[in-house]
Amino acid sequence: MVLLASAAFLFYIVSEMTVTNLEAEQEVGIAGLFQKEGLRLYVEDCIQDSLEEAIIAVGQGGRIWFDTSLIDGTLAFSEDNNGIFYSGNYYYLGITHEDDLEFYDSYPCEENSTEYPSFCKYVYGDGADFGHKESLSISSIESDLEKYLVNATPECVSEFLNSNLSYSGDLGEGEVTLSVGIESDGIDVDIQYPLELTVETETYFHLTEFDYFYPSEFKTFLSKLVVNPLWLEKRDIDFQWIAEEFEDSTSEYHSSSYVSFSPVLIVEEVEKSTEGLGHRVITYVLDPDHILENKPYSFSFAIANRPPALDFIERESCSDYDYIVIPGTADYGTIEILTEAHDPDEDVIEFSYESVLEGIVSFSETPTGIDYTYNLTGEVPASFSDPEIYILTVNASDTHLLSDVQDVRVLIDRPIEIGVSLENAYAIRYPDVANVSNTVIPLLSIEDPFYLNVAVPSQSVSNEVTQYATLSYTDEKNNGDFVVNLQNDVSDENCFSFPWPSETVASTCSIEDYNSDQLLMWSSLLQTEPNSHMNYSGAEGGSGITGTFVLDFTTDYCSNFAPTQDETQEVKVVECIPVVNETHPYAYPYHEVTKEADEDVPEEYYFVENEEINPYYATHSCCNPETNTYLSEETECYRGLKTCEVPADKVDIEGFVQGYIEFEPTDHCSGIRGNVCGSGVLDNNGESESKKYELVDSDGDGFGDMKCGTPGIECTLVYDPECQGNDAWGYTYNPDTGIANGWCRGTMGCSAYCPEIVVYVGEEDVAFKEAFNGAGGTLNKLAESGLWEMKDSDFNCGCNEQNQGNICMTSSFFDGVCQGQEEHGSIVEY
Repeated sequence: MVLLASAAFLFYIVSEMTVTNLEAEQEVGIAGLFQKEGLRLYVEDCIQDSLEEAIIAVGQGGRIWFDTSLIDGTLAFSEDNNGIFYSGNYYYLGITHEDDLEFYDSYPCEENSTEYPSFCKYVYGDGADFGHKESLSISSIESDLEKYLVNATPECVSEFLNSNLSYSGDLGEGEVTLSVGIESDGIDVDIQYPLELTVETETYFHLTEFDYFYPSEFKTFLSKLVVNPLWLEKRDIDFQWIAEEFEDSTSEYHSSSYVSFSPVLIVEEVEKSTEGLGHRVITYVLDPDHILENKPYSFSFAIANRPPALDFIERESCSDYDYIVIPGTADYGTIEILTEAHDPDEDVIEFSYESVLEGIVSFSETPTGIDYTYNLTGEVPASFSDPEIYILTVNASDTHLLSDVQDVRVLIDRPIEIGVSLENAYAIRYPDVANVSNTVIPLLSIEDPFYLNVAVPSQSVSNEVTQYATLSYTDEKNNGDFVVNLQNDVSDENCFSFPWPSETVASTCSIEDYNSDQLLMWSSLLQTEPNSHMNYSGAEGGSGITGTFVLDFTTDYCSNFAPTQDETQEVKVVECIPVVNETHPYAYPYHEVTKEADEDVPEEYYFVENEEINPYYATHSCCNPETNTYLSEETECYRGLKTCEVPADKVDIEGFVQGYIEFEPTDHCSGIRGNVCGSGVLDNNGESESKKYELVDSDGDGFGDMKCGTPGIECTLVYDPECQGNDAWGYTYNPDTGIANGWCRGTMGCSAYCPEIVVYVGEEDVAFKEAFNGAGGTLNKLAESGLWEMKDSDFNCGCNEQNQGNICMTSSFFDGVCQGQEEHGSIVEY
C-alpha cells in the first residue's frame, strides 16, 4: 500500500508539472503570435493608413472636426467663433476677432485698453493685437492626430485578430494609449495596446507596444508656412498672405521654407458668413512626398476679417483730453487732423466723423491721395467763447463695415491772450500827463511810481494745466534789471505797482500806496526795500535810456506741452515826469498850497488855504517839461504868500525886526529831484531847510523892495494906514495930486508916520550922507541896500530946537540944516 501510494503521488507530481509546462508553452506561443501579427498589422496596414487619413482630415479645414468625423474629443464646430462653413466645407479660424462691447475703442491695443478714459493709443508701427490667434499650432494638430488614431486603431486591431488568430477563445481589448509626435523629419507614433485572450477556463494578458515612424516634412510646413505667418497676421499689420512676400528675398517676410516647398497658395475672400463679412480662406497645395508618401497634399484654414486699425488721434494730449485747440494761435488755432488707418486684411478704408461741434466749428474734408489717410480740418473762430472738452467721433470702416472708432476728446481751451502796458501813475487823475513827452514810447521816471497793467488768460478748462507768468525788465546798461515771478498772483487782469508794491505783488495800483516819507527817502529805499524791483541809476543827463518790460506767460499742459507767449513794452527811462496840477502848483513840501483863478483878473490867481493832497499828485515844479530832466539849482520852484512873520534867522538885514516888512517865501530846485522843491530836508518846524524869505519885488526890476506890510498879510504891527503897503522909510503920496505928504519911519521904517521933513540926528553924518547917496538917494533904498544900519532913533520928524544944526532933507538930498526952530511947510520930495 505504501508503494502504491508513493507511485500515485509521483504520478500526480509528474502530471502536474507536465500541465504547467504545456500551459507556459501555450502562453509564450500566444504572445509571440500577438507580437508577430501585431507588428505587421500596425506597420503595414493600420497605423500608416489611419495616420495618412488623419493628416488629410486635418488639412481639409485646419483641424479635425467632431461634426464631420464624429471622433470623440475632437473640436466641435461653432460658426464664426472657431470656424466658418464655406463652399460645403468647415474651416478652422486661425485668427478670430470679437468686438469689446465695454471698451469699444480699445482695439488693437495689447495694454491699457481698459484704462478709462485714455484707452488705446495705438499708432501705425506699434506692437498690437490684430485679432486673437487661435489654437492652430503643432501641438493642437498632434492632439487631433492622436484622437483620430485612438478612434481608428481598436476597430482595425479587432478585425485583424479575429481573422488571423488560430486559437479558439474570447478576445478582449483594453484602453489604447497612443501618442503622436510631429518631429522635424517625420511623425512618430507610440502605441500601447492591452489584449486579453480566454481559452477554455484560462485567461491570458498581453500588453502590445508599437513605435511607428512616418517620414514627412509636416512639422516644417506647419511651423514655417502656417504657425509663423499666423503670428505675423496677428501682430504685423503690414503682413500680406501672398506668394510674392514669401518668395522675395528682399522682403522682411521672405521664407526659404516656402521657396523649398513651392506650394500653390490660394487666398479666397468669403463674402458672407453667419455673423461677419470678409473672412479669408488660406489653402496650400503641395507636391507629393512633402507631407504624404507619393501623394499631393493640401492644407486649408480661415482668417476672420478684422476692423481697420485707426491711429490714435492726438495733439499734445493729456489724461483728460486727446487733442488741444487754442483759438487764435498760429499752430493750435484750428483742428487739423490727418486721420490714418491701416487694415490688417488689406480692405479699402472709408472715414467718417460726427461731433456736437458741427455748426460751431466749420469742418472740411480733404482727400490726401493716399488710400489709408484722410484730412479733417475744423476752423475754430478766434473769438470762440465757450471753452470745453468736446467729443469728436472719428470712424474708420472697411468694405465689410467693420470699424475702429475713437471718441477724440477735443479740448478747445480759452484763448491765450496776454498784454503788458505801462501806465503813468498820474494818468488816472490827470490823463493829459500820460504822454506828456509826446514820445512814441511811454516814460518811466526814476523818481516816480508807475503801474504795469498785465492781462493774462483765465484758467484752462483742463484740470491738468498750470499756468504762470514772469515779468522782467532790462535796459541797455542793465540798470535795475529784475525778474518777478507772478504765478501765485496771476489772474485775468492785474495791475502791478512799481518800484515797490504794497504787501502783495499784485497791488491796487493806487498812488496812495506811496507817501511823503517814501518820497523823501526814495533813493535809499530803492536800495533797501525788499520789494524794490528797480534801481534806476541809468537815466543820464536827460537823454534817457530805453528799457524793456517783458511779460512771459506759460501754460503747462501736463508737463508735455508748454506754449509760451510774451509781450513787450518799451519805455524811455527819464529823470522826471513834469506833472502839472493847476490847483496845487508846487512840489513837496509845498504840495498842499492851493491857488484858484481870479475871476476879475484874467490869468491871475489867488491863493487859498492849504488842502491835503498826496505829494505825488502836486505839480512837479522842478521837472523840465521839455526834456524830462531836473531843473537847475537856481530855478525857483516855490513862491508863497506875502508875510511879515519871518524868522529872524531867515533874513540878512541888519537890525531886522519881524512883523513890519513884507516878504515872500521862496524855495529853489535842488538839481537832483523833479518832484521835490528845495533840499527835501525839513527843519524842526517841518519846513524845508532851503526855504528862503525874499523882499517883494514890487516894481518888477528884479530886486526886492522893502515894503511895509498890511494887516491882511499878517503884518499887524504896521498901525498907521498911511504906511500900510508903503515903502519902508519911504514917502507917502496924495493919491489925487501925486504929491508927497509924509514919510514912514519908526521900527523897520514902518511903525510911524511923519508929515514933516526928515531930519538925521545920528552920528557920522558925513558917512551917512555918503551911504545915502551911494544907495540911490532915498532912505528906502538905503535901507534895502544894507549900507547903513537904519535906526529910528537916528531920525526926527521935522526940525525943532532939539535937532538944531542937524542935517535935513531938502530937494532930494540931505543938504539942509535945521535952524533951531520948528520948520513947517511942504515935504521935500526925494
